[in-house]
Amino acid sequence: MLDLYKRCWQVFLPLFALFLVGGLQAFYYLDEYKYQWVVITILLILAVICLIIGITAFVYAIRDARRKDRESKAAKDHEALKESCRRMHPEWTDAQVEIAARGR
Repeated sequence: MLDLYKRCWQVFLPLFALFLVGGLQAFYYLDEYKYQWVVITILLILAVICLIIGITAFVYAIRDARRKDRESKAAKDHEALKESCRRMHPEWTDAQVEIAARGR
């Protein structure tokens, strides 16, 4: 599902812009026709739907990227924290340093 979100926002945000521009152009090109407001309303509703889907997908894609980044750096951060604890308290044993680095 996250793979879908990564592609989804790249499609729906440009679609939002297209529907918005299309709705605004309907003011000019359909000026004398009776169905002008129907077309404008439909295009603007589609633009809002695309905006909501695009922003939601963008947020989920950002969250997934940040989660993957945290997971990839977790082991290095843990080792750096253990080394820092060893420097601050050289008298501690390895078990105590591990407990302090975990934060429990």
